[in-house]
Amino acid sequence: PSRIRFVPPAVGSWSLVIYDVRGRRVARVAGGSATTGPQEVEWDGRAMAQGVYLVALSARGRVVDARKLIRVD
Repeated sequence: PSRIRFVPPAVGSWSLVIYDVRGRRVARVAGGSATTGPQEVEWDGRAMAQGVYLVALSARGRVVDARKLIRVD
């Protein structure tokens, strides 16, 4: 499992989603609203193929932070 650390926006709803390199959504890891401070979630990507993924934190319909996640065995 991978630990993903992020700081959600203080106002409004948000979501943390993982995309493959083709831009397809493969998992919604977390989401909520009005959460403050640093957060950490665990993603068990063992069912996913090895490769590069994008973790995107979105709020109000816009990506506010994105990071690369590399899945290896």
